[in-house]
Amino acid sequence: MLGSHQQAHEDSFQGVDYESLDQTQSTRREIKMPQFDYEPAKYTGPSLEEMKAKRAQYVSPANFMFYRNPIMIVDGNMQYLYDQDGKQYLDYFAGISTVGVGHCHPRVTSKIKE
Repeated sequence: MLGSHQQAHEDSFQGVDYESLDQTQSTRREIKMPQFDYEPAKYTGPSLEEMKAKRAQYVSPANFMFYRNPIMIVDGNMQYLYDQDGKQYLDYFAGISTVGVGHCHPRVTSKIKE
């Protein structure tokens, strides 16, 4: 038997005609990030494949990943993250310390350096 919260979640999907959802006619469009004056330094660290190998060697299998093709985030500034190729991502999954100020906020980092 489902709890009331679980049951409400299940009920919210009642009547959805999944057969009629046509994934080939997606309404997705390219979204451009706003101008941001930050260029990450060229990444020269270990490759994604090397990091996967280290993860397999040193991290417990109980700490598994939820994705097949992981992104290797190597830099962050304000609300943006960057992968090893310099591709920019908007951080939708910020932690407690980054929600309020972002990654490497200039005013915060300058106070830390003082």
